[in-house]
Amino acid sequence: MVVIGLTGDAGSGKSTVAAILEELGARVISADAVAKMQTEPGSPIFDEIIRTFGSAYLTAAGQLDRRRLGELVFGDPQARERLNAITHPPVFDAIAEEIEKACRDGEKVVVVEVPLLFETGSGAMFDEVWVVTAGQATKMRRLMERGLTEETAGGVLASQLPQAEKVGRANRVLDNEGSLDDTRRQVEQFWSMLHPV
Repeated sequence: MVVIGLTGDAGSGKSTVAAILEELGARVISADAVAKMQTEPGSPIFDEIIRTFGSAYLTAAGQLDRRRLGELVFGDPQARERLNAITHPPVFDAIAEEIEKACRDGEKVVVVEVPLLFETGSGAMFDEVWVVTAGQATKMRRLMERGLTEETAGGVLASQLPQAEKVGRANRVLDNEGSLDDTRRQVEQFWSMLHPV
C-alpha cells in the first residue's frame, strides 16, 4: 500500500486533486473531516476548546463557531498554538487508525489530505508527499469566495509555511493554477507512476 500525504496552501485546490484521486481509485482521508468529527459537541476536544477559549466561540445551536474561532487563531499566533496543541495529537491518532483500517481493507493507495502537513511535522506518516500549488492571487480569490474576508484570508496564508518551501520538500508537485483538465492530466500522470506494494 502507498500512503500519500496531499498538502498545499489554503486555496491551492487540494480538495480538487483529492477528488480526482478518489475517482482513480484511491481511498481518501480528509484531516479536516476527521478534525470536524473530533470536535463535535460532547467530545473531549470540544470541551477543551470551550474551556480554553470560552463560550463566545459557540453558535446559538451549541456548535463550535468555526468561522469565529478561525478569525481568532489566524490573527493571533499564540491562540493558534493553543488550539493546535488541543486538536492535532488526537486528530493525527485518528488518521493513523484510518490508515491502518485501509491497509486491513486491502486498499492499494491511501491519500490523506492534510492542510498543515509540514507545519505539524507529520511527514513521516507518508510514503510520498504531494504538494498542490497556485498563485497568491488565485488562492486569495478562492478563499474569499468561501466567505473569508480579505484580512482573514491573508492571515490564513501568512500562518502557513511558504509555498516555495513546501515545493522544495515535496516528492511531487501539482500546478493547480490552470484548468481542471490540466490539473487532471497532472494527477493522472503521477497516478500512473505509482507502484503500490
